Amino acid sequence: PDGVTSIGYMAFSGCTSLTEITIPDGVTSIGYMAFSGCTSLTEITIPDSVTSIGEVAFDGCTSLTEITIPDGVTYINWGAFEDCTSLTEITIPDGVTSIDGWVFSGCTSLTEINIPDGVTSIGGWVFSGCTSLTKVTIPDSVTSIGEGAFEGCTSLTKITILNSACEIGDNETTIPETAVIYGYTNSTAQDYAAAYDREMIFLDNAPVTVSTGDYDNDGEITMKDAYHVLVASSRVSMGMGHGLTDEQFAISDIDGDGTVTMSDAYWILLYSSYVSLGQEITWEELLS
Repeated sequence: PDGVTSIGYMAFSGCTSLTEITIPDGVTSIGYMAFSGCTSLTEITIPDSVTSIGEVAFDGCTSLTEITIPDGVTYINWGAFEDCTSLTEITIPDGVTSIDGWVFSGCTSLTEINIPDGVTSIGGWVFSGCTSLTKVTIPDSVTSIGEGAFEGCTSLTKITILNSACEIGDNETTIPETAVIYGYTNSTAQDYAAAYDREMIFLDNAPVTVSTGDYDNDGEITMKDAYHVLVASSRVSMGMGHGLTDEQFAISDIDGDGTVTMSDAYWILLYSSYVSLGQEITWEELLS
């Protein structure tokens, strides 16, 4: 009911027939094991008022397929979504600064995860057993990755670590042997690769492959690329200069008019929309 401000300790734990629930606006916290073991829960709406998600809050919600964490949450407690085996999509807001241990452990259907730039720490065994996870990028803001963070991620083939000084858990299971490590020379990533005989590709020596619209050169054209180009065009409109390297400029000037504008961002966004819908299209077809 309205007026509720918190979902308490084990409030709905073990409610195996519960299929969906809407948490009312005004609730600020979801407590320890609040929905753990709700094996039939397929849909849950968490309002923006929620700022705290407790330990193992959704542990074992094996039918839950996607979840959006509200913008007000800054810390995800340990085991919050552990063993959510049907979870394929989760949105972590930009305000999150810490992801505790075991949070997504055993999420066997999770294929990708976007870690926001503001996250500073990733706990131990946080993605352990995520057997469908194929690649992950650890942003420059992250200063520590806990032991066993990616243990048992048997499909992980690429992990990019952008902070050269990021502390990486000293355990051979932290990064699986299936994964190629992408990082920088004289970095902690290089130290880890050397210690545990992992293949490594150095970002500071990697060849630059120019692909139209792929601003971040990750092999995919997405809304994120359009966002970066939009930022560059805003700088131009304010007389600040685009701030792009030659390679980035070549990638971003979609219409070939010699500058980077909102129009270029629009074309990238449109192209990414076609791709997201599974439709094949070339730049020539799109611009014609």
